[in-house]
Amino acid sequence: MTKNSLLKVPDYRDVLHGSDGEYNASVTSIGVSGDVVLSIEFRQSGIFKQPAELGLTYTITPPTFPISSGLTLSSQISISTTTNTPLGYIDIIVHASTQGHAADPVTVVMNVIDEPYFLMKFEPASVYVRQQETGETTISITPIMFGFSEQVVFDDIYGLPSNCEMTFKPMPTGPNTHNIDQKLHHYKSDDTDWNFM
Repeated sequence: MTKNSLLKVPDYRDVLHGSDGEYNASVTSIGVSGDVVLSIEFRQSGIFKQPAELGLTYTITPPTFPISSGLTLSSQISISTTTNTPLGYIDIIVHASTQGHAADPVTVVMNVIDEPYFLMKFEPASVYVRQQETGETTISITPIMFGFSEQVVFDDIYGLPSNCEMTFKPMPTGPNTHNIDQKLHHYKSDDTDWNFM
């Protein structure tokens, strides 16, 4: 069998609005020699679109390279988002081919997200709570955009075991948020130990 095999890493990446996503495309030749040409397509919500429609530009370095049977060579793909790039998921479909032979296309997902207004850090990041005991971790909130100074409310807690109570003090945080520490308590009241992480 003669073919090219295309491996694309990573297959998913969050990219901040207005920044770049970097990908490495590796091509392995199985019985094929010749010039490999790389190309990409973009798809959003099942519809193929031109890069300009999505506010994207990209480079492939190098876009073409010679390959011999048994070799693995790589190109770097850089995709730049802009303020016109819609938020959400964009499929990036990568093609690799030589004259007469083509690898199966590989699809990777770029999730374009807004930069958060503040960061949260847990210290410690993991807490082991024995039955009938209490564990505690501190959430540090650090504003990073536009002088953020609003109250922060903690909600949407998932995966909490039954008979376990979680509290935040203070809740919500006070106004003029700036590098505050938030206490998060865990109360375990049944017969099962629990590891929060």
